[in-house]
Amino acid sequence: MNLPFLATKCYLPETHPGILARERLAQKLDAGLQPGKRLLLLCAPAGYGKTSLVSAWVRGLAGPPAVWLSLDEGDNDPGRFWAYCIRSLQSAQPGFGEDLLAILQSPQPFSAEAVLPNLINAIAAYPQLRLLVLDDYHLVKAAPVHDSLAFFIDHLPPHFRLALLSRSDPPLALARLRARQQLVEIRISDLRFTAQESAVYLRQLRGLALSDTDLAALEQRTEGWITGLQLAALSMQDRPDVDDFLRSFSGSNTYVLDYLTEEVIDHQSAETRQFLVQTSLLERLSAELCNAVTGRDDSQALLEGILKNNLFLIPLDQERHWFRYHHLFADLLQTQLERVQPGLAGELHRRAGAWYAAHGFYGEAIRHLLAAGEVEQAAGLVEQKALTILFSGEMMTIAGWLEALPAGLAGRHPYLNVYQAWIHFLTGRLEAIDPFLQAVEDQLPDQAGERRMLLGHVAALRAYRASIYGDATAVMALTHQALEALPPDELQIRSIVCYIQGSTLLMEYQLPEAMAALASAGSMGAASGNIHIAVPAISALGGLYAELGQLTRAADTLRQAYRLASDAHGRPLPLAARALAGMSFLAYEHNDLESAASLARQGVHLARLWGNAETLVNIHLALGNVLLAQGDLDGAAQALQAATQVSHHSRGNRWMQCSVQAFQVRLWLRSGPAGLE
Repeated sequence: MNLPFLATKCYLPETHPGILARERLAQKLDAGLQPGKRLLLLCAPAGYGKTSLVSAWVRGLAGPPAVWLSLDEGDNDPGRFWAYCIRSLQSAQPGFGEDLLAILQSPQPFSAEAVLPNLINAIAAYPQLRLLVLDDYHLVKAAPVHDSLAFFIDHLPPHFRLALLSRSDPPLALARLRARQQLVEIRISDLRFTAQESAVYLRQLRGLALSDTDLAALEQRTEGWITGLQLAALSMQDRPDVDDFLRSFSGSNTYVLDYLTEEVIDHQSAETRQFLVQTSLLERLSAELCNAVTGRDDSQALLEGILKNNLFLIPLDQERHWFRYHHLFADLLQTQLERVQPGLAGELHRRAGAWYAAHGFYGEAIRHLLAAGEVEQAAGLVEQKALTILFSGEMMTIAGWLEALPAGLAGRHPYLNVYQAWIHFLTGRLEAIDPFLQAVEDQLPDQAGERRMLLGHVAALRAYRASIYGDATAVMALTHQALEALPPDELQIRSIVCYIQGSTLLMEYQLPEAMAALASAGSMGAASGNIHIAVPAISALGGLYAELGQLTRAADTLRQAYRLASDAHGRPLPLAARALAGMSFLAYEHNDLESAASLARQGVHLARLWGNAETLVNIHLALGNVLLAQGDLDGAAQALQAATQVSHHSRGNRWMQCSVQAFQVRLWLRSGPAGLE
């Protein structure tokens, strides 16, 4: 992910020392780990203690640890969702899934077929990975996330379980899982405190001297609702008139919650009350962020005091740097804010947006700026930051930002149309880009520099589409237009344009021109950090040197591509398959068939992880070439079949089709008359 990684999302929430042990529910959760189970589902409205129950249970588990992921609205992007799942698994198994993270950071659309089978296989290889808990799953609305999670659940390794904590039933095949006895459910009727649990909580853990009559009254009012009991306990502490207090509220949970929240807040100091309501707009709180929003300089001390007084503040890390309010408590504090300080919310959102933007949390910044009514500022932030994030693979994140912006902004912010066009292109909706490109051309700004930049984007997109359709004449005309329009320092888009140009020239057998374009694409891609262009471009250039007999230069170039496609620990990322194909060919040319086969097989594994069709065809044919030289005709035929399937399924370009057909002819010639039947 190009967006900052929030480590606190993967921390197991801390449990308060005064939490009630609930053995009956712990036993039910234990049942979810029994053989044959797949999913633990805790489904109930807010305030019924789902998170507290499961986090306490997880801490008490023997054996391999469970891992935790707290979801938020940003996780509706499937690439971001699964990247965070892998990050959480890494807390139990360091280094786990780094190759899969590289796929999720690629500019390609999220592919469940490329990611999930490999993720499931990776989990199967690590018995110490035991349970993944997804908290607040109700915040996920995107069908691609639900669909991919359903596949994940259906194919879980036998030792691994998934737990979902949600306010509503997720759109999964619960009936089927229930019928197969693969599902353990804990619902509102299970989570309600029994009369005995209420008595233990209020008398022993809260130290309240309540009669049986008082307990019965509270039980009747709250119906075992945990948050209601917590608020009631806070309200009754140090009060001599418990009977009067108990008589003063009745009715639905909503009324009880409103009443008790006011009771709790009214017992705080004016300073604490003001801090609570002014920071209630924040999904996560840190002292620095709270200082920026409230204008204070003592937020850390206030947060520690609020935590000490059990005011529904939940630490998100062991260092106590980040916190969040209980969701219900935050909702009611926000209601109080509007009542006691009307009109202040907009200014608080604006300050929060400015802090988040300055610290690189652009999604949070945009949400707060829009809530503050700072529409133009939010649109400007999208214009500035979306392109890099878009090409890191988080297309749904950018799509969500664009959808959140009010209609009509694109006339004043033309890049919004450009990003819409890139999203449609990268998700395969080629014909859908024309209205956005036309809108850009119809609303070009007067400023020459901006005008040329926008026209460069338009030409680049049209060149990219022409290359998909194999229109070499259009590609060359459009890439020249794009390169003339784009400024020299716009390396990311220029590298894409040069790669399109070089690939097209290569298919047209204009080798000197192709080599120059690919070299430019490689250098610009590397300089701008766009390794998803740099590695294929440099690998293609190395392959050309090899074809021309410049083997030493080819080896140096392919090693450069391989290094670029390796992580900080020297481990190859999936796109290293591009370089491995050329390295296998070089080993073949040196008659080192064993090394050639080994390199090709490693490339096949990485290419399958990546899912790039051209690379898959290339590496399968490289392996087939070696197997053919070793006399393994059956193995060569299997490699050809794999390449043919990829080319057919992806409707491969002319180069892919010609390469497959050429190898088919070679195999026929080696097979003799039988192979021609």
